[in-house]
Amino acid sequence: MNREQKIILWAAVVVIVLMALCPPYYSKGGPSTQYLFVWPMPISAIRFDRLFLQWLCTIVVASGLMYAFKGKKSKSTGSCRKHPQAGEGKVLNRYQKAVLLVGIAVIVLMAFFPPWASSYRWTRDTPTVRCFAGYASIFSPPPPWPPPAKNVSTRVDIFFRMLIPQWFLVAVITGSIVLRLEGKKQAYLSPPNPANSKG
Repeated sequence: MNREQKIILWAAVVVIVLMALCPPYYSKGGPSTQYLFVWPMPISAIRFDRLFLQWLCTIVVASGLMYAFKGKKSKSTGSCRKHPQAGEGKVLNRYQKAVLLVGIAVIVLMAFFPPWASSYRWTRDTPTVRCFAGYASIFSPPPPWPPPAKNVSTRVDIFFRMLIPQWFLVAVITGSIVLRLEGKKQAYLSPPNPANSKG
């Protein structure tokens, strides 16, 4: 790994640890979420759906940036290589990097505005019914349906059965375009060879 990749990796590790120390909790007043320190709070109150979503977004963004910075200029050599050495893998050109960053941005936007599902149960003996509640910001979930009542237990969660296929579709489209643009002209140029300039 080069210097930029190491910085991205350590930054992602720090962010994931901070998210684990201050995870999201269910709010007693409704579907909203509050972030509290993990030590005095019960683990059962943690919103693991949102926590895993935050972790996954961090991993996706860090992985994409590390891959985009592959083949970056190395201070030890002081030069940019047009062709990677053996074992380094292929270097992305500027078109591939642009597509990769756009794909990451779309995945992150989907994470910030995910689909939600409302679960409700009339009594303890009846099965839980789950229905699509629309798209909303992760910081402002939609209200539960039906509205909370005396004998009705309602809950709003992220609809991962819809979100994961969306991510998969974006990842497949992004990967296909990146592979399609593999033959484009490289953005990295090697320094001129004096031997070729003679004559």
